[in-house]
Amino acid sequence: LGDVYKRQGILDSDEIQLTLDGDINETPVALDVTTGHIGDLVDFRNLESKLSGHLGEIEFDGAASIADLLNPSRPTATLNLSGPNIEYLTDVLRLQRITTGPLRLEMNIAPIGEKMQLNLTGDFGEFKAMASGQFVDLQQLNDIDLRVSTSGPDAGKVAEIFGAEGVPNDPFNITGKLNRSGKTLAVEAVSYTHLTLPTICSV
Repeated sequence: LGDVYKRQGILDSDEIQLTLDGDINETPVALDVTTGHIGDLVDFRNLESKLSGHLGEIEFDGAASIADLLNPSRPTATLNLSGPNIEYLTDVLRLQRITTGPLRLEMNIAPIGEKMQLNLTGDFGEFKAMASGQFVDLQQLNDIDLRVSTSGPDAGKVAEIFGAEGVPNDPFNITGKLNRSGKTLAVEAVSYTHLTLPTICSV
């Protein structure tokens, strides 16, 4: 696919910096990460990490904050990605185009009271995805309340990505609610276009 080169060092602020640069399929790629102060890392506390980079004209940035590295159950994190359009990404990766339109992803996780809040939205051409909900912590995903939705113009194209065949090439809109309490996973009020599929299962 290409060549990627790594550099690392310590900034004047005592923060550790990692830099990657190179190319993917002749498209320049770069990533810059800072991971907090050396003293905090030695004490396994107060990790403040930031990243930024680009793949050609696609730009991304993010940040994470973890108070206790030995118990990273309640971090704060953000991730943002945007580009000219989804065709640009598939062309860079030399993948077959399945859609055209915007390319955008936004995700954030943060503590709210005794729980963690997750918000995710994305536009991938004509396909859209959204997830929003709460859970107790990252280490014990036994208490989850999550709402998800995705939509697009062609269910068959999405199914082909995952190796499924025979799915009609029709517009789709899937929404649902996922709850997990202990070992019981409940998928409720799932709707697919005009078809309603309420499901309860245990894992």
